[in-house]
Amino acid sequence: MKKTLYLMLALTTQSVFARLQSVKVPFDVFTSVVAKQAETFGSTASSSVLSSAVCPEQTKSFTAATGLRTSVSRPDSKLVYTFFYNHKGEASGEVPRLSVKQLEGTQDKSIREVAVEQAGTLGQLLPSTERLEIRKLKVSGTINGDDVLVLREMAGRNSDDEETEGKLEELDLSDVALADGGSPYYSTTRGNYYTATSYDVDENEENFYCTDLSYAFCNTHLKKVLWPNTMWEVGDAALNRCYELESFTLGSETNEIKSGAFEYCTALSNIELTPKILYIGMRTFANSGLTEISIPKEIETIANQAFYKCEALKKIDFSDGVKEIKEAAFSYCSALEEIHLSKVLTKIGKEAFYACSSLTEITLPKKLINIGEDAFGACKALKEIKVEAGNTAFTSIDGVLFNKEKTTLLTFPFANTANYQVPVGTTKIAPSAFSECNKLASIQFPNTLIEIGSEAFYKCLKLENITLPNSITAVGEGAFYGCEGLLLAELSKSMTIIPDNLLSKCTKLQKIKIPEGINKIAYQAFSNCSSLTKVEIPSSVNSIEGESFKACESLNEIYCYIKEPLTIEEDVFKGVNVGTCNLYVTAESIEQYKNSEVWKDFLVKPIPNTTGKNNVIQQNEIVKVCGNTITIQGELTAPIHIMDTSGKTIYYGTEREISVGKHGIFLVKTGHKVTRVML
Repeated sequence: MKKTLYLMLALTTQSVFARLQSVKVPFDVFTSVVAKQAETFGSTASSSVLSSAVCPEQTKSFTAATGLRTSVSRPDSKLVYTFFYNHKGEASGEVPRLSVKQLEGTQDKSIREVAVEQAGTLGQLLPSTERLEIRKLKVSGTINGDDVLVLREMAGRNSDDEETEGKLEELDLSDVALADGGSPYYSTTRGNYYTATSYDVDENEENFYCTDLSYAFCNTHLKKVLWPNTMWEVGDAALNRCYELESFTLGSETNEIKSGAFEYCTALSNIELTPKILYIGMRTFANSGLTEISIPKEIETIANQAFYKCEALKKIDFSDGVKEIKEAAFSYCSALEEIHLSKVLTKIGKEAFYACSSLTEITLPKKLINIGEDAFGACKALKEIKVEAGNTAFTSIDGVLFNKEKTTLLTFPFANTANYQVPVGTTKIAPSAFSECNKLASIQFPNTLIEIGSEAFYKCLKLENITLPNSITAVGEGAFYGCEGLLLAELSKSMTIIPDNLLSKCTKLQKIKIPEGINKIAYQAFSNCSSLTKVEIPSSVNSIEGESFKACESLNEIYCYIKEPLTIEEDVFKGVNVGTCNLYVTAESIEQYKNSEVWKDFLVKPIPNTTGKNNVIQQNEIVKVCGNTITIQGELTAPIHIMDTSGKTIYYGTEREISVGKHGIFLVKTGHKVTRVML
């Protein structure tokens, strides 16, 4: 029986072969047809199937189905297109149609265009000997996991994310559709990823069947990508860590960009979000190189960390469709100078614009009713927060953001601000309101203040002293954490708890007197106060939690008025040289402390019976000095103002007992009288 060949030809110029669309002929008949009807066609094959052919001049394309590797050339340009071995030389049988087209008359073999009509055959069309040299590729047709893996290897990574020698930089998938089947194109400890026409996950959550090419090209060397027009989504981490990606074109039907799709695409400076985009996922563009972005009006929500740490992002064009900006969506966008929020925006999430250090001003729209904690924290250049007229939730007082009732201070824009007096009538300072306000040196609180939120003054590095009025009953965790310049801290006598990390890492704080009435010193309350030398603990304390005084390496005096030693953990004073630290207790409690775990390691001594030395230089009947404490007696007609000899404010308030955290000569102003004292 004669061997046969399936042949399909398609020529864009007129020739006798234009009418040959699909024929099945014995080989010898074919060769005779070629020889008789077109001298420019000929077979050089020594085998029983077509091996090579020469196209007529001006031929734009050649499509054929062959058994063995076949090359096609044109005499006028001497271009050679190769059809790769795809049927193992069988004499007959179904053979996929293969297509190679001329690309702009170029002779660069690194540029290819391939049509795949049977999913899983891309590897046959682009054999391993040639595929790794291709830099620019257009694929059309239907592909599955096998084909995606070939593309991934061409772009520099295999399924296990190991480096390959692939050089592919530009990939056009605009005319591609996905099919079920094939091997996993990407595998991690989380699971294996396959192509699919409907999304699914197996019961063990080890195999993911994706319609959106999730993880398909992550960590590859691609520079330019055109996404499939018919694909609705750009999948999770589809191009994550493509550090060289410069250009990406969304498919015409794409409406969703999923989590981490372009995270760490540091060379991607711009992307056009089409009007069909409805959703941007979590961390979609995080750590990317975007310089500007225009949000389509169909997008109502900006997801968590969607543009986190886009350090080159200068401009955001919010359409009037965005209703919610979620947590940390634009945090650490350090180049962002100005934003114009959507008119329909109702909610800004926690840390949404945190550390946008170039942002100078912002206007909150009329419909905004909810702002999360630290939404504008660490915005070091922010001078003013404006509120659009008609807003029912917020107001601005001298650029400082308050609730509408003016009772809660929400956000303090602190550029160039060294001193601030909280307005009378304020009852609460919100969490993180002054967070990382590095220029704030002094602050005065009104007697109307009841509560200070967590981390309210977090890392205010230049803040030198605080006096909390007795109206304050609650202070949040870490309220003054990391205030490294703080010398003096006077706490409210109405507090009952010293919260976690209240004054942790206040490295210049030298002394602290815990007021009577405090019953709990919480975790790490005074930890890492490396200059702290003296602590007074009142008899009301019944609990001292772990690491409360950890790493207070200078501590050498503890005045403890608790009669019966508390049971505490060994790490309460971890890092303190307890062998040289004096523990002063009441005379009747000495033996108990000397026999109590942890406390016995200190130098236990009785509290000295001292009346104090009057160091008033300019005598005044209402100013007294005892140790480092200035006591004010008599009737006050104005707040007390204590200054050093240079005029620098040490204290301003209405407390009558003020502990000064350093030695020297000070001026005490009470009304119209000024008294000089020496400590």
